[in-house]
Amino acid sequence: MVKILLRKSIRNILQNKRSYFACIILITVGVMGYSAMMLTQSSLEMGRDKTYAECKFADVFATVRALPKTELSKLADITGIKEVNGRVSYDARVISPGSDKLRALRLISHDSQLENRINDFHIISGGFESDDDLIISEAFLQLNNLKIGDSISLIVNGKEQTFNISGAAQSVEYMYPLRNASDHAADNETFDVAYVQEQKLQSVADMRDHYNDIVFILDGDYKFNDIKSYLEDRLSSYGLISLYEQKDQLGNNIFNFELSELDTYALIIGGICFSMSVFMLYIIMKRMIEQERTQIATLKAFGFSNNHIRFHYLLYGLIVGAAGSLLGILAGLAFSEVLYKHFLDIFRLPVSDRLYDYQYARQCAVIGALSGLIGSFFGVNKILSLSLAETLKPPAPSAIKANFLEKLKFFNFIFDYKGIIALRNMQRNKLKTLFFIIGVALGFGSTACISSFTGSIDVILLSQFENIKVYDLKVSFKNTPKYNDAVGITRSVSDIELIEGLFEVPVEIEHKNKRVSTIIVGLELDSNLYKIHDDKLNFNYELKKNEVIVNSILARALELQAGNEIIIKNPALKEDYTVTVSRVINQNFGRNCYMDIGLLNNMFSMEKSVSSVIMRTNNLERLKQNLLQTENVTILEDTETAFNKHVKFLNSFKSMLYMFLMMSIVLGFTIIFSVCLMSLSENKREYMTFRVLGFYIKEIHEIVNIEYSFMFIMGILFGIPFAKILKRFIYNLLLAEVFEMPLQVKIESYIFAGIGCLLAILASSFYSKKMIVRFEFIESLKEKE
Repeated sequence: MVKILLRKSIRNILQNKRSYFACIILITVGVMGYSAMMLTQSSLEMGRDKTYAECKFADVFATVRALPKTELSKLADITGIKEVNGRVSYDARVISPGSDKLRALRLISHDSQLENRINDFHIISGGFESDDDLIISEAFLQLNNLKIGDSISLIVNGKEQTFNISGAAQSVEYMYPLRNASDHAADNETFDVAYVQEQKLQSVADMRDHYNDIVFILDGDYKFNDIKSYLEDRLSSYGLISLYEQKDQLGNNIFNFELSELDTYALIIGGICFSMSVFMLYIIMKRMIEQERTQIATLKAFGFSNNHIRFHYLLYGLIVGAAGSLLGILAGLAFSEVLYKHFLDIFRLPVSDRLYDYQYARQCAVIGALSGLIGSFFGVNKILSLSLAETLKPPAPSAIKANFLEKLKFFNFIFDYKGIIALRNMQRNKLKTLFFIIGVALGFGSTACISSFTGSIDVILLSQFENIKVYDLKVSFKNTPKYNDAVGITRSVSDIELIEGLFEVPVEIEHKNKRVSTIIVGLELDSNLYKIHDDKLNFNYELKKNEVIVNSILARALELQAGNEIIIKNPALKEDYTVTVSRVINQNFGRNCYMDIGLLNNMFSMEKSVSSVIMRTNNLERLKQNLLQTENVTILEDTETAFNKHVKFLNSFKSMLYMFLMMSIVLGFTIIFSVCLMSLSENKREYMTFRVLGFYIKEIHEIVNIEYSFMFIMGILFGIPFAKILKRFIYNLLLAEVFEMPLQVKIESYIFAGIGCLLAILASSFYSKKMIVRFEFIESLKEKE
């Protein structure tokens, strides 16, 4: 019995192959998008977790001025701490004669005698052979044309030190190497990490038997907050500078943010395709079952139960879902390779082989099959509730009345009888019409939404350098010099037109039991080189004495408004500091907090001091060459370099958006073409009836085009609000913590999406005409309704 029903299912699918093929395409695209992104995400997560385990990535990080080596073991006595390692970390300048770039390496000490080191690095080639050896990041070697065996000269503690490059490595801690929290983009050419023997680095950095970088592994179920206060008490006497947990570690934080992108878009693309395939299969099954009422009655008369018949029609959905899932999984595996390589170009994840978690492929197979079964179930369920006698009767045709458009004179003038036929076709097949409109709306809306995001990224980038950071050069210092000393150092160099000081401090801000780690920027009053710009109002605010201004992204994260008090925490503060927010401004990027530099200095009990100076110059290249000789300077970043770094950072995000844009274009084209394909197959008998009545193929094609045009326009109208809803959904789910951007969709994005949908309609129209020509209308008319 099962074999009989299975043969009938396969035969009917082949007879109506266009309709089912359209449904298979939809499931294939949905499974491909979902599986590719989730497989990539799982591979990256497994690679990250494997690397973290092998290299013993720390749970807690602390920076101090100097901790005696003898005190290190005492930290392990704190309840909740399983292991602790001490290291020396020193940012050394690379001597690069003839270069206008200031390159730096973060030297980290390596204790060869210590087993199972925390935050160990992954050796790619070479190793330590002598005290003067240095193992360096592979990316830094490649970008600076260095190789193993070369010598490299560094300035450490004011003296030139020469090291032999003895190996290449990748660091789990610096898989996305950022210098500090104020950096948003990595530049492997000018900053990276290197490892030096512990005794050597302690000696040249004047840190004998002391550490300034402490890393911890926690015990069991203990969390950072369980031991935070104890560590602050113990380390405060050694000049605690920073203390944070693994999730706030810079590289790890950015890596996890990029992974969340994949998860979000996988759900969106998969959800749209699977829901559309259910709807499409329901329409197909409903139509087919109406045609097979007599066959169903015959099966009942021969003793087939409702469950047998239901099983028979569920086979249609199962076969379609299985076919779409199989094709989608294979395509998803290929696409995931592209996505995976893209991520490895951004993040230096030290894994030798890609790891796979095929549970997502199994999930896709199940979801694809379920979408087919659900569509079939609802399509067949109504007919089975009828009695045998009712099943034998053909369904009563629905009466179609003239609609309001037909009564309009200009409508009849423009469309004549073909327009009336097209409208009545749409009225008679309400579900198919609704499905077509939804398909256009989803394809149009998703493409417009993703397209608008790519444009918004450019706006964000330009705002940073056109409206906020209007200086030519930023000079950062190793220590925190007094304001007059820092300005004096740079004023002694020629070619400076204007100079101002900045004091940037990493802090934790608390409000209503919410905490956010950020950077407070201390600015001079009436600054001319660093503007507090409101991107929404396009207005610059002047900072007043003792004033605190936060931007909208930080305010949203902390749920604060102007007039609220915030608590500022930093290990260097004697106690938590409470200030009142005077203003909240709208900015597109970052969690920014601005403060009068004098107030910020007073908070830390310092004379007027700076961490960097910004300047405007009439000869940037000569100024940079002069400042390269200044000992205390650690970072020289001109506006062009900073702009390019931000471009690189945002392009990594933007390149993902372009991939998703391509997916949305494919999705929109697939939905529209699939619906047209299904419509063509479902209306085959009607079109052939027109042929018998004497219609020319051209006239039938015009009727089809009028239908497509009406549904296309209606789909666009519904797609406009859908694009806005989808953009807000993606923004709230993924981007609200990082960006502030206008949620309206620009007209350019709508035009781009409209052109894409129009091309899909034109392709469908062209294919429809070819198929109408090929239809054997005599054979078609033999089929019973």
